[in-house]
Amino acid sequence: MRVESRKVGNCVVVEVASVEVNLALAEEFKEAVLESYAALGGGGLLLDLRQLNFMDSKAIGAMVAIRKVVAARGGRMGICELHPH
Repeated sequence: MRVESRKVGNCVVVEVASVEVNLALAEEFKEAVLESYAALGGGGLLLDLRQLNFMDSKAIGAMVAIRKVVAARGGRMGICELHPH
């Protein structure tokens, strides 16, 4: 799964470059986000989901797991650009 990430202050911003995260992609999504987060030194995490049109419960579970990792490292996680549907 392709993600684009950058550090803004003490926050890692990860833009998910996919239109769908489902059962088949959830683990790959989690690994890609956590790899980017670690590579940029941690801190807070902001998931930018502007390109994402669909996620299932497995994807939501992956986001919960990501949040737990961020919290364990003393950071906070946020989500932006989530579609209303």
